[in-house]
Amino acid sequence: MYISVVVNKSNDALDKSFSYTVPKNLESEIKKYKRVIVPFGRGNKPLTAIITEVFDKEPEFDFKLKDIISVVDDKPFINDEDADVAGYISKITGANFVDSLKLFFPPVSFDSILTGYKKNTEFDDSGIFSNDVLIDEEKIRENREKLLKWEYEGLIRQFFKLKNEPKIKTENVLISTGNISDDLTERQKEIFKEIQKKKYTKAQLKSTFGVSDSVINQLLKKNLVKVVEVEVGDLEDESESYLKISLNADQQRVYDGILNEYRNKKQNNFLLRGITGSGKTEIYLQLVEEVLKEGKNAIILVPEIGLTPQTVRRFKGRFKEDIAIIHSRLNKTERFREWMKIKNQEVRIVVGARSAVFSPLKNIGIIIIDEEHDSSYVSGKTPRYKTVDVARYRVKKDDGILLLGSATPSITTYFESSKGLFSLYELDKRANGRPVPEIEVADMREELNEGNTSIFSLKLYEAILDNLEKKEQVILFLNRRGFFASVSCRSCGESIKCEHCDVSMTYHKRENLLICHYCGRTKRYPESCPVCGSKKIKEFGIGTEQVEDITRKTFPNARVQRMDRDTTARKNAHSNIYNEMNDGKIDILIGTQMIAKGLDFKNVTLVGILVADMTLRIQDYRAPEWTYSLIRQVAGRSGRGDKDGRVILQTYQPDHYAIDYSVKSSYTDFYRKEILIRDEFKYPPFYNIIVLKNEGADNNKTYNDLKDIYDKVYLELQRVRIDAVVLHPNPCPISKINGVYRWQFMVKVRPELLNNMIDYINSLELGDITVNVDPINMM
Repeated sequence: MYISVVVNKSNDALDKSFSYTVPKNLESEIKKYKRVIVPFGRGNKPLTAIITEVFDKEPEFDFKLKDIISVVDDKPFINDEDADVAGYISKITGANFVDSLKLFFPPVSFDSILTGYKKNTEFDDSGIFSNDVLIDEEKIRENREKLLKWEYEGLIRQFFKLKNEPKIKTENVLISTGNISDDLTERQKEIFKEIQKKKYTKAQLKSTFGVSDSVINQLLKKNLVKVVEVEVGDLEDESESYLKISLNADQQRVYDGILNEYRNKKQNNFLLRGITGSGKTEIYLQLVEEVLKEGKNAIILVPEIGLTPQTVRRFKGRFKEDIAIIHSRLNKTERFREWMKIKNQEVRIVVGARSAVFSPLKNIGIIIIDEEHDSSYVSGKTPRYKTVDVARYRVKKDDGILLLGSATPSITTYFESSKGLFSLYELDKRANGRPVPEIEVADMREELNEGNTSIFSLKLYEAILDNLEKKEQVILFLNRRGFFASVSCRSCGESIKCEHCDVSMTYHKRENLLICHYCGRTKRYPESCPVCGSKKIKEFGIGTEQVEDITRKTFPNARVQRMDRDTTARKNAHSNIYNEMNDGKIDILIGTQMIAKGLDFKNVTLVGILVADMTLRIQDYRAPEWTYSLIRQVAGRSGRGDKDGRVILQTYQPDHYAIDYSVKSSYTDFYRKEILIRDEFKYPPFYNIIVLKNEGADNNKTYNDLKDIYDKVYLELQRVRIDAVVLHPNPCPISKINGVYRWQFMVKVRPELLNNMIDYINSLELGDITVNVDPINMM
């Protein structure tokens, strides 16, 4: 028997199949897509590989094939369908096939191979072996010569296995098996009734109800309960039920429209633009319910489980045990358990972050991508896939529905809907009939002119005092997405931009220069504002810790909590803060984009946006889009209960179109303005941006290697004369990280020419140079 494999090496030269012979004793274990350990290269180094083909006829080579070493898996984790999607991902991202395949595996090991020795017979091993097995790496190194001799003599044999494989832990729980009887004591009846409601371990019964061993033993003796083994963490879910809500007329229009178009074979892909609080989640829930009735299954994607707790709670509350949750805050064993529940068809609904799109769910009837505009749906590492591309491919294969939802869809997605790639539905009213709070603007230039140098405008300061007096809650939002040092005028609010790229320039303190990291143009640090002439020029920025400190000093009697990456790093920290806020134990909650989505607190009646224009200073063509989106998202946190809400937006650029349209709550007007700018400056969706990046310890070599590729691309574009632009290599905005220099250049190309351009670039000898199409992070 022979097999073809792809080896676990992210190397373009090795992105192909390799053939091996299967020893007779392993033939019964061989199945396509199992992991195996193979000897690779001249040194026969053990490598993990994935079987891609099994055949009986020996391939025709002019050399002898090597034998595989061992088979890792009892059963394959993936199948042909997964491999097909992986092939598609490799094609559109340029990633190696093995890296794309690994996306579909549960959290198992690929890299850490344990070397060990096992005795074939009893002999005097000088105490080196333990229970006839040796896996101690230090002992193996110290006794290398002895081990080689014993192996040659046939006394021992070497083996390899993967380290750090997830292990499912189990525990014993009590379940009821009979009906309550009259001969039970009152205490026994009480405990029996509790066990009827849910499973308990003995320890849980003792700690929760103070029950003695004798009570439990009597129930066991009378065969009213029995002990069963279950996976740790697999006890009943205690989520509160989330009852079905009748759709209002607008929601019903969307629900009916999507199903009608789908059932009449008119469209499979849909975009739902609905303002915050418009009832998108209830539409999601009822569409999933309908899909389940038709015998199909559902995947619901959210930007990050920890950031969208209420969406998860609602799905768990509605569908209970029929749901699996996949996200980054689960440990390896927990993720593996959830993955296996899906694989074994124990659940029909998967809710999770980006990686849940690869879950082993079959017969997919719908994939919902909530907050579709969120950047976390684009992978920042190889394979650099876009979640929406993978989701669209998967639902097409199963003839299902793809539904994207957002209050502020990405410009590209909204553009695609105008071209018929998605059917567009819109909700512009809150589901509960309450008005959307108007945004009040505090012009921080005027505050400065009047001598107020605080982070709080007078309007926001007085509003916070009023809220605290009424015992209503406040959210303070700091717009710090991807913050980098920029320079702006505190009189007119303008940031210093590159005229050729329409993005903010980055301040480099050492050189005292402003640099555009798109085209490389530089400017001296200005002595005065080029727009208004003011001398009040300053680098811009403030952090959440500073805001928290100032807030505590300004409002000493308020209960203040910060929610950011630092305060939510520990497991369950986000949920704990959420619960404290929901229970009214926090007066003022401070955060960045983490608090801009998924939070629904009925007693929040004031949102303060401290520096609304901070994202406008990011050196990225999408800065206005991000600014508009974050403002509208966080503004939607106010007034969601039965009390009117207020939103106070502080800005140095009240006249910037992203700020102006967010205040007016006019997405379509913002879109029309933004799409014209994208067209003029050759940005997506009219052009794709290909970023080629090189990193290295030698600055000159890193630049020169990239420059060689740039020269070839430049000459090729001159030769073929296609509609494309190549920009000269420049330092990345973060030009050096841990001693590693970073350079990049960009190619702008029309979408219809993208594949040809990518094929040409990939045909070059790129070495360590990475290629990324429309990266979410230009840094």
